[in-house]
Amino acid sequence: MRRFFNAPFYLKRVGALVSLLILFVRELISSSILITKQIMSPKLTIKPGIFTMETSLETDFEITLLALLLMLTPGSVVVELSEDGKTFYMHAMDIPDSSDMVLRSKDQFEKAIKGVTRDV
Repeated sequence: MRRFFNAPFYLKRVGALVSLLILFVRELISSSILITKQIMSPKLTIKPGIFTMETSLETDFEITLLALLLMLTPGSVVVELSEDGKTFYMHAMDIPDSSDMVLRSKDQFEKAIKGVTRDV
């Protein structure tokens, strides 16, 4: 029957969506643990700041989904998006730790989002 249908098998997207959800929950838990450790430490030695982050996503839906996933993880907030939609300006609670975690999870989120939204 596959030769009669041009569209890819829909369960691939369902599987990609489930893996994106699992990835988000894992990142949410790990970043929550990091933020809890920083807050519960006897001396608060955080260095908040703003950094930029480039994205390879193209559509408005993909970029919006990435921004929402990054903002839902504790310790980071998307402050602004550049005119071309390729650069995020982000605020991190602790620049060395939070920004590294955000940059690491951004690559994983981008790959998972492409798996859901594109025919790969």
